[in-house]
Amino acid sequence: MMNEHVLPVIFVVMVIALGIYLFIMEKRRSYKFHYAVRWVASAVALLSLVGWLLPLSYSSRTDSVSNEVCYVFTKGTPKDTIEKRKRGQHVVTTDSAISRIHRITLAKNWSDFVQKNSGRQLIVYGYGLSESSLHHLKDKGITYYKPATPEGFVFAHWQRYVGESEEILLWLQYHNPRSQAVKIALKDASMVVDSTTVSPDTLNPLLLRLKPKSVGNVVLDLIAVAGKDTLFSEKVPIHITVPPSSNVLLLSSTPSFQHKFLGAWFQELRYPLASRSRISKDKFSTFYTSGHPLSQLDNLERLDFGKLDLLVADEAELSQLSGRETKAIEKAINDGLGLLILGNSAAKPSFFGRLFDWKGGQGQVNERAVQLVTSDGERFSPLSFEEEITLGYSERQRGLLYDGNRIMAATRPYGLGHVTATTIQNTHQWRLKGDEASYARLWSMLVNSAMRHQDADQATVYSAAFPSLFQWTHMDVLGAPVHSFVDYYPPISDNWIARRHSYAFWPIKGGWHTDSDLSYYVYGNADWQAAKDYARIQSNQYFAQEAASSEDNGLSEIAYLQVQIPKWPFFMLFLISVAILWYAGRDFI
Repeated sequence: MMNEHVLPVIFVVMVIALGIYLFIMEKRRSYKFHYAVRWVASAVALLSLVGWLLPLSYSSRTDSVSNEVCYVFTKGTPKDTIEKRKRGQHVVTTDSAISRIHRITLAKNWSDFVQKNSGRQLIVYGYGLSESSLHHLKDKGITYYKPATPEGFVFAHWQRYVGESEEILLWLQYHNPRSQAVKIALKDASMVVDSTTVSPDTLNPLLLRLKPKSVGNVVLDLIAVAGKDTLFSEKVPIHITVPPSSNVLLLSSTPSFQHKFLGAWFQELRYPLASRSRISKDKFSTFYTSGHPLSQLDNLERLDFGKLDLLVADEAELSQLSGRETKAIEKAINDGLGLLILGNSAAKPSFFGRLFDWKGGQGQVNERAVQLVTSDGERFSPLSFEEEITLGYSERQRGLLYDGNRIMAATRPYGLGHVTATTIQNTHQWRLKGDEASYARLWSMLVNSAMRHQDADQATVYSAAFPSLFQWTHMDVLGAPVHSFVDYYPPISDNWIARRHSYAFWPIKGGWHTDSDLSYYVYGNADWQAAKDYARIQSNQYFAQEAASSEDNGLSEIAYLQVQIPKWPFFMLFLISVAILWYAGRDFI
């Protein structure tokens, strides 16, 4: 088949050839009367023939906003607005209930509707258009009139996946248009665990708290009550996990209060703990908590450090280890083990101690009060130090704790693991004085800086805040591919993050869905309806404001339209030209 662009070119070439032929024939005529008239008529006839048979158009600059409008009624449009606007107007709706009750055309195929109404300005009422519908209007914009804020929970956010010891926080917003107060209550197993009250005719932010009492998949109940009437009842699904245990080994050159209190703190946090204190050169005092994987601490060379997550040792004990024991610990740190070094007045620095620049010590006693400050400016209660030991500056380390401009704790990477060193002493003073918060904050920071990195459970992010039944749900999972989806909904791997996979699926069953790798919750279509509607209102408001801003900035004021030239003027010119040629040729051929 000949290309559609080739035929017009061939036609124009033939017309040019015909024009040349007519010009030559006019030149050969012996009688030159009305020569100019005949030539002009021939040229006009040929040009008219081109315009008549070929599609010709031109670009016209026009305002992007059309005078013609189309009213779009979405869910939540007031009845009086529908009745007022639908008479004698071009109106459609995206809600089947409005279409059925008010007999208004339902826009089933939105992309087709937008294409057919490209010249009309869309005026939207109700809760607004979905994100996918707005996407088709990104180059067009809308005028949006929002309805009254829906009653109920218009905003809710909480962590869907929390650890057993974490506090659950629910950030909420409740709109109460009533003349009486509404009580909000959070229930766990039918027992009220937290509650608050919303004043009449207000839109209030709320915060509810809960300490989990169980693990696994939990569904809390959030209710709003006015008098004896339950206005709203929403589901709050939370997956509560038991954090993976971190095995800790404490090594001490001599029994000390620092060693004793730190071991007790690890036990309070239910860390599997093994402890070894040197009594003499080859004699040790050992201690194990139940569940710890190690059972022999006399010879560290044969120890399976792969079962440990953190090794806490003072510098004096590390300096007394044999070369083979040091090599075994170094290999474990290269493989990810964390090492926390407690600095003291060791005469000879250990292999790991030489990673840091220790200053002071060596029996220099200068008792003074120390004010510890983190790199973020967080302060701790003062401590009394007996020995002046600090750390020097290095580009390879990151400072954690300071006393003025003196570094008191720092950390640095070593292979796949981290080594943290601290010169802080006498932290047990805090516990003796009852300052548990300072003690926990300081040691939590130090332990976390060195602890072996453990892969977390599957982390899940939904594209929608409330994935619901019979609606396409997009879910990003950070971790291994989810087995239950692989057969039906193949994952799409992220180009940059190897362990991130995206799924799109169609849930047909509500409630918790548990896979061997993942737990996720599917809501009913009526769940959290006020929050869904309010989020759509805000989305449409933002979309309309952005479109209006673009027009104000001149980004979309002017549009260029292709206007088709009509055929009848060319046809009339062709007939007139042919008539002139016929008349001129009748008497003078």
